[in-house]
Amino acid sequence: MKKEIIYFSLSIFLSIFLFFCSIIIIANAFESTSTNFEIHAGDIESIVGTATSSNFQNRSAGGQDATGFSTSTNRRNYSGILYWLFSKFTTDYNQIHYRWRNDDGSETSATWAENEDTPLLNLSKNTIKRLRFEISNEAWTRGGGVQFKIQYAETSTCSNGSYVDIPTSTSLHWQIANSSNLTDGSSTTNVSPGLTDENAFFVAGQVKDTGNLTSAITITSENFTEIEYSLLATNNAVNGGSYCFRLVKGDGSLLDTYNVYAQATISGAAQISCSLSSTSTSFAVLSPSNVSTSSPDITLTVSATSTSGVNISVNDVGNSANPGLYKSTPPTYLIQSQDATLSAGTDGYGIQAATTTAGSGAILNLSSKYNKTGNNVGGLTTTTTQLASSTADLTNREIIIKHKAAVSFSVPTGNYSDTITYTCSAQ
Repeated sequence: MKKEIIYFSLSIFLSIFLFFCSIIIIANAFESTSTNFEIHAGDIESIVGTATSSNFQNRSAGGQDATGFSTSTNRRNYSGILYWLFSKFTTDYNQIHYRWRNDDGSETSATWAENEDTPLLNLSKNTIKRLRFEISNEAWTRGGGVQFKIQYAETSTCSNGSYVDIPTSTSLHWQIANSSNLTDGSSTTNVSPGLTDENAFFVAGQVKDTGNLTSAITITSENFTEIEYSLLATNNAVNGGSYCFRLVKGDGSLLDTYNVYAQATISGAAQISCSLSSTSTSFAVLSPSNVSTSSPDITLTVSATSTSGVNISVNDVGNSANPGLYKSTPPTYLIQSQDATLSAGTDGYGIQAATTTAGSGAILNLSSKYNKTGNNVGGLTTTTTQLASSTADLTNREIIIKHKAAVSFSVPTGNYSDTITYTCSAQ
């Protein structure tokens, strides 16, 4: 943070000017207004004075490094305005602080997800978080209006990452996410407590939730600003992956200094569990005079963490070629499974599915094929068919599955069986 900049720079210039006044002329520019006073360096001038006495020279230059050398036969002295001082009359846009926020309030009221300059750990995909940067002009010159945009890199070494712009689409690992709590392009305020003020005066930045690029923001030598983005990790993000974030200028050029980089990690490998209340169910005796329901019903319990949701699918063995209840001893016979409204005296077989209110997290959405009641059933297939799905993590959600069948009078007597497999996988 710069303190008493005017007085320090002024005293340095006066002392140098007085020391060299007898041998050089320095071209300086001075600017002042009713509200501030600044000293600005002029153009880099080639101010050269030479005095020789066979082998002695004295050279002075403005705005250039001062060097000198001597040998047994030759002595030269080069002097100039201190270069470190002159170089500070260019901008130094410094990404100086960051902080993660929860998407639970407005630009002023949202809570903080982490401390200042602290990585966000184990973030679940498709969860909106907000990232706030502080940019300070740490040099001694005004600077013009600058547009900013955000980039990310999949890396744990932020200074060496391969950065790309964060889009508004889901095509990459991160996305600009529309927040119901923000209005894109609205002004930021100096939220307190929030980020440490690293310069004298705050100037309004912007919040961004439907676009990457800010409008031009003027940050003078006494100013800092704060810019906040609404983000989420998409399904393309790597489980357990490490990510770094930075702001760049609107044309893609880097800021002058990156004091810190924002960081986040994605939750680890997906963990999914599916359990059945029983591994068998029985129709007992099938009669052509009624539609039968096996006993017991099967409860499928599903949990998923570190995912973008879960798919639950079902497939059937039947007689290998076709799905259904199969009698493998002669005379072989298949009560084929198909989408149908079962009726007494007609071959048919299938399942129904229904959810309960048990568990927490995302809701399981049933496939319309199996979301049936009464004597309506969804036909099983020998290929994988979706039974249900969710769009986010869930814990102990339940599906109740009923198996129903009907037979004709011509069905051969004997033992019929079938094998049904239920599979759970991450989205």
